[in-house]
Amino acid sequence: QMVKNDPLLKALPFCSKAQRQKFVDNDVSLDCFALLQDDDLDDLLGDDERAKNAFRKKYKTAAPVETAASRTDALLKKAAELRAGRLGESAPAPSPRRGNGDRAPAPRQRGTVSWFEAAKKHGFIQSEGRDVFVHITDVKEPLGEGDIVEFSVLDFKGRPKAQDVVKISGPPPPAKVERVRGTCLWYDSTRKMGFLKGSDGQEIFCHASDVKDQIGEGDVVEYASVNFNGKSKAIDVSLIERAPPPPPPPLPPTIVSTTDQPLEDEEPARVFLSIVSDVAGAGWIEDQQLGAALTG
Repeated sequence: QMVKNDPLLKALPFCSKAQRQKFVDNDVSLDCFALLQDDDLDDLLGDDERAKNAFRKKYKTAAPVETAASRTDALLKKAAELRAGRLGESAPAPSPRRGNGDRAPAPRQRGTVSWFEAAKKHGFIQSEGRDVFVHITDVKEPLGEGDIVEFSVLDFKGRPKAQDVVKISGPPPPAKVERVRGTCLWYDSTRKMGFLKGSDGQEIFCHASDVKDQIGEGDVVEYASVNFNGKSKAIDVSLIERAPPPPPPPLPPTIVSTTDQPLEDEEPARVFLSIVSDVAGAGWIEDQQLGAALTG
């Protein structure tokens, strides 16, 4: 929310609250105002020509210097061609001039992209111990964090600005981490933690944030390990094979009645006959009349 002491309120008094909020949403800080171009103002201020004119007047935004220099070079080349045609001479070969008003090509340097967001149309490159601003109009291909780039530096109103940015290579590949196969000793999803046991017999802690799949006791898993606060911790835990299901419990013994008479209360008789059979042996109850008497 915008407050009265917000620096943007003092820096952009001619903008509405919604317009100032766009500067905040796109991370456009005060030191970047002089680097904004017309298409940036169109995105930030929309069709509000009054606000855009006031912004240009206060911060003196203009076309990049390299555009003006290239236009001057084109006019000089055209004049040389006309002079050569009038005098019947060939046009002189281009050569870098260092007189007043002429500039030699800026030296190229390399750096690493600190961050760049195409949606915000700008980013920063880390080079020679400083951050260099880069606008999307000076980028020839998509950039990402960690990319190695080559570029020229333009001193734009006292601030370094990258131009003609070319990507040399992407970020370095991550170091190869050795993976270990082991078994889940226990894992509690409610507590978001558990322990694994590697093939070397070592137990290792794992947290829910490092577990890709649902795991449980006995599951075969694969993981990498890192040192965390002096102790080993499993990361990038993935399930390889589920533990076999436990065997079903044994079925209760079935007792057949020793008489054809229906039993009024069969369950107590079943339990009693089972106990007698276990203690005295199955041959003790051979008489059907005894069985009937016992079950009655």
